[in-house]
Amino acid sequence: MDVTIFERQDFPPSNASSIAGGMLAPFSEIEVMPLKFVQAGLKGIGFWRENLGEAEKLCMQNTGSLFIAHPEDKHMLERFAHHMPAASDDWGWVEGEELAEIEPMVADRFNRGLYIPSEANVHPLTVMDVLAKKLKDMGAKIIQKEADPKELEKDFDWVIDCRGWVEGVDDD
Repeated sequence: MDVTIFERQDFPPSNASSIAGGMLAPFSEIEVMPLKFVQAGLKGIGFWRENLGEAEKLCMQNTGSLFIAHPEDKHMLERFAHHMPAASDDWGWVEGEELAEIEPMVADRFNRGLYIPSEANVHPLTVMDVLAKKLKDMGAKIIQKEADPKELEKDFDWVIDCRGWVEGVDDD
């Protein structure tokens, strides 16, 4: 396929995508999302690993997620843990030295946490640079210009509008 990206700012842009947390943490939504979304999120982590190739070392951390709670919120962490067995065996409670090894900055304030080693995160700016280069290497065009999706439909077979919510745009 021929791919053309229209972005009104320099690419990668300075917007929410470039400063977001880059979390690849599908289990964090386990209480509010259907299990199939968590499973899709795990596949997404695999996608990043496969498609970043050598660049993975530059822009991805595969250090897992540590969930902690203050004593008064312990019930929330317990409730969260209750959902985990249905989704994965790849998690566990950590305490003391093990917790300190995973996250030294919190070990003196928290004595227990729930650790999920399969989760990861990407550095948004670095990964956007890597993706832009990969796209260009594959022949994609990145055009610095604001574009109206309705107008683009005249010249392109598919138009995917990734601008997020825009005031005044119909929901269809």
